[in-house]
Amino acid sequence: VVLEAIDGESKVLVEGFIEGKEFSCIVVQNEDSLSTGKGRGEALALPPTEIRKGKELFDYRSKYLPGLSRKITPIDLPNKQIQAIRKECERLFYALSFDVYARIDGFITNEGKIFLNDPNTTSGMMPSSFFFHQAAEIGLNPSQFLTYIIRTSLSQRIIASKNSGAY
Repeated sequence: VVLEAIDGESKVLVEGFIEGKEFSCIVVQNEDSLSTGKGRGEALALPPTEIRKGKELFDYRSKYLPGLSRKITPIDLPNKQIQAIRKECERLFYALSFDVYARIDGFITNEGKIFLNDPNTTSGMMPSSFFFHQAAEIGLNPSQFLTYIIRTSLSQRIIASKNSGAY
């Protein structure tokens, strides 16, 4: 197979198709662990959400138009695989030096291999977003979860500024 770019990029990235389940996982910083003064809170991955697409690709239309995809929280997998996804998302959160929260997307193959392919330092905040689905799984309503994110953000900023700023 020969790829040719016409009036475009000189390099292309070709990704292989991953057969398996697609997921999204919110990772938050444990606010309580920030108070230790060590600068970084512990990462806590929430129960991942499975993305069931109506079509082969989860594109903009599938993501935002009602009825074109389904979100299942937690992902329909044995607990051991759910915990493996959470652990890998927490590992990437640390490796990329994220703080407060992130949304990490990926795939798990039928053999159980985990691929993380889309780390995001922000997440959608629509009522149907992964952010609120996963917060509900740990018992937080949208208002409580946003309050948690704001409080954790302020704590992290104070630590990062070495207490030189007023918040």
